[in-house]
Amino acid sequence: MSMRDKGFFKRLQAELPTWVENGWVTPEHRQAILDHVERTQRSSRYITILLSAMGALLLGAGVITFFSANWGLIPKAAKLAMLFGALGASYAAAGVCLARNLKAVGEALLLLGVILFGANIFLIAQIYHIDAHYPNGLLVWALAALVVAALARSQFALLAGVGLTILWSATETFYFGRNPHWPFFLPWLVALALTYRYGWLLGLRAVCWTLFAWCFFVLCEYEFLDRRWLDSERAALIQLYVFIGISIYIVARGMSWYRDWARFAPPLVTVGAVMAVVSLFLLSYPNAHRLTNTALDALPAGWIVATVVVLILVAALMVWRYIDTPLATLPWYRQGAFGWLGVSGALMIGNLLFLGQYPGWVAFAYNLLSLAGVVWLVMTGVERRERRLVNLGFAFFAAILLARYFDTFWTLLNRSYFFMGGGALLLVMGFFIERSRRRLTTRITAGGGQ
Repeated sequence: MSMRDKGFFKRLQAELPTWVENGWVTPEHRQAILDHVERTQRSSRYITILLSAMGALLLGAGVITFFSANWGLIPKAAKLAMLFGALGASYAAAGVCLARNLKAVGEALLLLGVILFGANIFLIAQIYHIDAHYPNGLLVWALAALVVAALARSQFALLAGVGLTILWSATETFYFGRNPHWPFFLPWLVALALTYRYGWLLGLRAVCWTLFAWCFFVLCEYEFLDRRWLDSERAALIQLYVFIGISIYIVARGMSWYRDWARFAPPLVTVGAVMAVVSLFLLSYPNAHRLTNTALDALPAGWIVATVVVLILVAALMVWRYIDTPLATLPWYRQGAFGWLGVSGALMIGNLLFLGQYPGWVAFAYNLLSLAGVVWLVMTGVERRERRLVNLGFAFFAAILLARYFDTFWTLLNRSYFFMGGGALLLVMGFFIERSRRRLTTRITAGGGQ
């Protein structure tokens, strides 16, 4: 029996207590053995899944390419027979594989069926010369993928559905000016419900990152609500993103208290932190606050209302998070988070009211808040033994230093001095940041962090 077989792992779990009792294995080595075997099985399973998924994608691309190359030579009836035959064959083969417990191959064939379904939509539209709003084809394709995910419990199909959903929304946003594209949330919520129903952590990560992408699609599109953006609106939206990210982070931390929700917390923690960090980085640029429209009534009151609502939400979440915890018992940096939130909230409101009259000072304040946020992220990562937060904090710190160097010295220094200084700065930063990061992550690993 191979060490990669599930039966081997179960038998080992049953035998090891006896080995410990007889003194053949120490209790510490017992857990180390189990962890090693589990990692071996997991790596083998991931390779199988990866190869199967790649095979499905290549086969799907091959089928689509074949039809494209020979489309004009195939009779209409033969086209339909081949399209539906390939689709039916992929789902039938998937059913056989899943019935025989070949889960990875079955999932890959379901993914192939999803790919062929989308190809059928557009190829049949071409056969019958159907002229329609083509993003609707992407929507139907995404919904079909989510149906397959629900009926067959296929995480591959869910990932395809989530990817198609954000592609549909991006098409509507950037090619048809529908910004914000609120219908995005209908299939997105279906995908979110499926990830919770079946406990799919990879699916949850996909759902979270597509939400992150959608938020920044709104920011990047040229128009907003069928008109051009006001400069002040973009700054207001980025400020909202900071506190929306913080809200997601706080909710995720609270989820870790509950057994049924705890396993979903880490992806949300990461997405919330990244959203807040990226938004703070954008606000650290003076141009984010330098407005071309300076009329005092340029900013619609709705943005101020939305900002106040989000600030109240964050305050309520902080009360919920620490209602049973005496603040004096918290580490200094976690106590400082309350002051950070208060100062940044006041800066948000003030920036909206002053309408870009002091862009340099506002950007300077956001740089200070960003650096304080870096310290907080790193300290939190060390205390909670979460290397991803430590890495995010150092990456953010490096980005701020580089951005400020280019902002400040590009126009002040001779170009040769600029590049020599920049090269030296990069070398020194790389050395000290990597040394500090490794030292902290080593402490986390030595303390048992994952």
